[in-house]
Amino acid sequence: MNRICAALLLGLLPLHASAMCYTVFDNQNRIVYRDTVTPIDLSGSIESAMQAKFPRGHLVISGADASCVRVTPASPVDTRGIAAASATR
Repeated sequence: MNRICAALLLGLLPLHASAMCYTVFDNQNRIVYRDTVTPIDLSGSIESAMQAKFPRGHLVISGADASCVRVTPASPVDTRGIAAASATR
């Protein structure tokens, strides 16, 4: 019985991992990465990994939903314009 419960719980782990949205902002508050796949190795020092890959950036981890649209460093999104447009509505 315990083995069956453990197998069921282990089977649910990938569902939990895929339900996260990883967003990286640079020092100018632009989104330089967003995806359901982590941009860095989370098993070690997150700060060291972030500074190595995204100097002066910060990582926000949230629940994945429709707003977790993929963004890559090749096409960053300037959030200042988005915030200004939202404020005028």
